[in-house]
Amino acid sequence: MKLSPEQLAQFDHDGYLFFPGLFTPEETQTLNDAVPDLYSRREDYNVREKARTPCAPTSPRTCTASPLPNWAGIRA
Repeated sequence: MKLSPEQLAQFDHDGYLFFPGLFTPEETQTLNDAVPDLYSRREDYNVREKARTPCAPTSPRTCTASPLPNWAGIRA
């Protein structure tokens, strides 16, 4: 998936992108069913913050303890 400059700017601003209808209901259920197992892992890519830290207004990603993982390959 190649993101447009507008989508990249939105991701930098909001910290996420929303793609309604990207997955079928069955695919969504499969993903939801996998969440508990994924959260139970103690991997470097699975960072959950314990305290809310104020974010810089220009990039919500400054709140994370480490850079966001590039699971979908959306960053070059």
